[in-house]
Amino acid sequence: MGTFFIAFFCGVVGWYEGITFGIFVVALVVFFLIRYRWFDDGGLDIWTKKRVVYLFLVILFGFFCGFARSGWVETRHVDAVREIVSRGVVDLEGSLSNDPRAASFGQRVAVDIDTIGDVEIAVPNEVELWRGDVVRIRGKIVEDVRYGVTYLKMQPVKILSVSGPMGFFGALASTRRYFVVRMQTLFPESVGAFMVGILAGGERGLSAEVKGDFRRTGLSHILAVSGYNVSLLLTLGVAVIPVRRKWRFAVFGFLLLVFIGFVGFQASAVRAAIMGFLGVWAASLGRVKDMSLVLLWSGFVMVLYDPSMLLFDKGFQLSFFATVGVMYVSPVVMRWFPKSLNKETDTGHAGACLIESFAGTLAVYIALLPVTMSFGKLPLIGLVTNLLFVWFIPIAMMIGSGVFVLSFLVYPLAFAMARFVSMFVSWYFASIHFFSWLPFSVFDVPPMSKYVVVGHYVLLTWWICRSECAAGSIITPQHPS
Repeated sequence: MGTFFIAFFCGVVGWYEGITFGIFVVALVVFFLIRYRWFDDGGLDIWTKKRVVYLFLVILFGFFCGFARSGWVETRHVDAVREIVSRGVVDLEGSLSNDPRAASFGQRVAVDIDTIGDVEIAVPNEVELWRGDVVRIRGKIVEDVRYGVTYLKMQPVKILSVSGPMGFFGALASTRRYFVVRMQTLFPESVGAFMVGILAGGERGLSAEVKGDFRRTGLSHILAVSGYNVSLLLTLGVAVIPVRRKWRFAVFGFLLLVFIGFVGFQASAVRAAIMGFLGVWAASLGRVKDMSLVLLWSGFVMVLYDPSMLLFDKGFQLSFFATVGVMYVSPVVMRWFPKSLNKETDTGHAGACLIESFAGTLAVYIALLPVTMSFGKLPLIGLVTNLLFVWFIPIAMMIGSGVFVLSFLVYPLAFAMARFVSMFVSWYFASIHFFSWLPFSVFDVPPMSKYVVVGHYVLLTWWICRSECAAGSIITPQHPS
């Protein structure tokens, strides 16, 4: 099954980047599958012709499915866009897919239109909009190409009406709005936005200076909902919800659906939620969890819904490859250090934790290098800042959640605690600001070409496979007698 998923992704690449380039990527996949004996049944005997034929049929079928799905989605999208563009000024209705972002001309926000996807609009600051709001807009749709990707925007735009969200997910959006407002009332200015960001994602309310500091120091991922939020939710759910193991996948599946609806279906949250659900489902069935297949299943489900996500959605790429770095690159980096330092002895626990944190940070940094450079920035200081500042996030999440719950019981006490905590968060911001303005903190770099990106991941895959083979993690099958 894993072979099919990888071939499906190659088919998506083949549609968007050219059939020749896609076939080249498939050839690399075949090479690594045969060279390192990776196969669905635990190994590939290259001397068994039937298995080789089966392997190529699976790859061919997966590639064709990815190519066909991408073509079908892209054709429908292009036809719908051409039809609306040809009509000139049009009235459209859709929901806001994100919170408004500050811009020099007001606010920038994306409206999700059923037939054509996200349309970017600019509105004045005095217009109050929230993620999930349903808006009717009037204007002319135009196409804007940035960094090789086509975006849709409406200009000029006139907002005809704004209404609150409806239905189940509308209720979740309204709940999120209430949560944001209450947290920003308890905590002052950017501190409240920071607390909202680490708990529910987003940068609404953060000052431009703080957002710039987080970007330059490679800490923007802190403000996105990730696997840590999902794992914390599942751990808490297991502790407080009494349910039999075989029914946990249904209960926690619904809980995860509520969570990703609450945070606004961010790519990192959806990926983490799918992985969490598959893990719970496997545990409910009493099966051993194969995290490689869980990761591929998560990516497959998301890309099957929107194939363009694989190449053009930075949030998906950051989330997916960060997980790859933690799962595959981090153990290899850990082998660079003496085994005696990796053991959590009574005297070496702190050192082992520091080495593990450094290995994880470096692994994610390596895996995300092409995606990071696609923004035109290379935050070298990120290796240091992630070690120094990420540890505070779980503490801040617990404090923020506690203050929010306490505000319903004893509001004056919760307000006082929030103001006291805000002093430490302000020092936290000041420390990040110091690192952001160091002369070597970030460099302007040209974006990597697709060939360099593929080369980077080929070398990374080869390095991981070779290290895993040396460590005996990859099973090499016995030749037939």
